Amino acid sequence: MLATIGIIGCGAVAQTLHLPALARIPGVQVAAAADPDPAQRSAMARFQIPKIYADHRDLLADPAITAVAILTPPATHAAIGSEALAAGKAVLIEKPLTLTLEEADRLLAAEDSSVPRMAAVGFNLRHHPFVQAAKEAVSALEPVAITSIFAIASGGVGWRKQPDAGAEALLELGTHHFDLWRFLFAAEVESVSAFTAGGAVVVNARLQGGAVATGTFMTGGFDAHRLEIVGTHGHIDAALYRFDGLRITRGAGRHWAADGIQLARGLINARGTNIFATSYVEEWRAFLNGQPTASLYDGRQALAIALAARESLATGKVVTL
Repeated sequence: MLATIGIIGCGAVAQTLHLPALARIPGVQVAAAADPDPAQRSAMARFQIPKIYADHRDLLADPAITAVAILTPPATHAAIGSEALAAGKAVLIEKPLTLTLEEADRLLAAEDSSVPRMAAVGFNLRHHPFVQAAKEAVSALEPVAITSIFAIASGGVGWRKQPDAGAEALLELGTHHFDLWRFLFAAEVESVSAFTAGGAVVVNARLQGGAVATGTFMTGGFDAHRLEIVGTHGHIDAALYRFDGLRITRGAGRHWAADGIQLARGLINARGTNIFATSYVEEWRAFLNGQPTASLYDGRQALAIALAARESLATGKVVTL
């Protein structure tokens, strides 16, 4: 297990999600953190991190650090990620991977040219227990006729307040669910159209094999991450912030027959913690064991869908990927 970790970017995502998740994994030490903001560096005191740097390059120069999390604004991901790979570190980069496909391709090239090290993108929803249950159930439901995925988030902190740093729903929320479409159905998105409805962006997509996906994304309102899968032989509904938010219906004519085993999983995972936070623990556990599920290429593909949706918003046309 990769056990000596450096954190680059000490803002809210680090403080509320990643560092608490790492504290729950035995044998892991967060040995260093870096942030140019003195206030964020000061906030690291409560996590008892031995080394705090103003410059991330000082952290990368530390030979004791075997893996780094890049939790900085996405406009910085390509540069810092490339430096981390060149330094021989295993790298976990928060989503969105970058803001442009050119930057994403630079990271992929840096991964290919670096000393062989693991690189992954932080799609924690892949590790949510309800998403894992949905992944298992999709094959049992047989051909999926309709996929509807909805995401709503309120407020925004840090980089999300900065329009030039990617503060929009398609990048912040959409990339999560665009990745889930590919993950759950092992298929690429072929075409995308998008329009606005009030303060929301609605994205319609067609996947290889004929499945149709719809997502509604907005910043503001109430917090929610929800996905719904409708197939010819069943139905899955998962509210990812609720400990009891998973329902699986199997077979025609049975309406909302909750799968007791999966509900029990939710209760177990929720005991003493937030079930959504569990996804970060499992994401880190997989990464540190050398088995991440989301590659940099996965991050690039989710970004490509978001950028295609943004192009559709601007042109009013269906965009083919």
